[in-house]
Amino acid sequence: MRRNFPILLLLVAFVLFTVTGSLAAAEVPSWELTLRDDGRIAERVTLSVGTSYEADEWNNLQSSDPLVLERVVNDWPAYMEFKDRLPLQMLQKNYIIWQDVEINKNSAVSSTGAAAAVLSQDNSKIIFRVPGIINAHAGNQVTEEQVEVSALEARKLADGQAFIQATTFDGLMMGIVLFVLGFLVVGIVFMNRIRKVNRLIEEEYSLERAHEQLELEEKELREQQEVQEQNPDENKEDE
Repeated sequence: MRRNFPILLLLVAFVLFTVTGSLAAAEVPSWELTLRDDGRIAERVTLSVGTSYEADEWNNLQSSDPLVLERVVNDWPAYMEFKDRLPLQMLQKNYIIWQDVEINKNSAVSSTGAAAAVLSQDNSKIIFRVPGIINAHAGNQVTEEQVEVSALEARKLADGQAFIQATTFDGLMMGIVLFVLGFLVVGIVFMNRIRKVNRLIEEEYSLERAHEQLELEEKELREQQEVQEQNPDENKEDE
C-alpha cells in the first residue's frame, strides 16, 4: 500500500487538474456592451465553442473554447441594423457636452444567434459600460461605470423597462469646450495685464503728468525767488 501511495497521489492530482481545466473552459457566457465617449458602441461576447452566430456581423477573436466575438459600430441606428443583437432600445437626449441615455428592453426584437444563446442561459451575464454617471439600473452595479444583469433578470424585465439610465459625456465636445474656456481665461488675464500696463504708462508719461511736474517745478522756483527777495542782506553777505 505504501509503495502505491505516490501513484495514487499522482492520479488524484491528474483528475483534479483535468476537472479544474474543464470547469475553467466552461466559462459563463457573457455579453458586454460599451458606450464610448465618441458615440460608438463596442460589444464583446464570450460563448461556448459550437454556438451558432451571424458570422458576417462579428469579428472572431478566438475560435477555441471559449469562443470570443467582437464588433464596433458608429452609432445606435447602425446597431439597429444587426440581426444578432440584444433586444434593446436606446433613448437619448443630447446636450452640448453630455447626453441623458436610457437603454430599455425591447421585446419586439427577436434575438438570434449569439444573443439567443446568451439569453437562453440563466447564469449568462449582460454587462453595460458607460462613460459617465449611472443614475438607475437593473441588476448589480459593479463599478461607477459598469452594471451587470443576468439573463434571467433580463428575461423578467417588462417591455420598455430600463436596463440602465445614465448621463454620459462626449469626449470630443468636452475637449473643445475646455479648450475654448481655457483660451478665454488666458485672453481675459492677458487683457487685464495689458490694461494695467497701459494705466501705468499713462500715469507715468501722460501730458497731465508732465503738466503737473512742470507746475511743481515752477512752484519750487517761485518759492526760491520769494526767499531770496525776503532776505536780500543775506544774499549780499554771501556775495
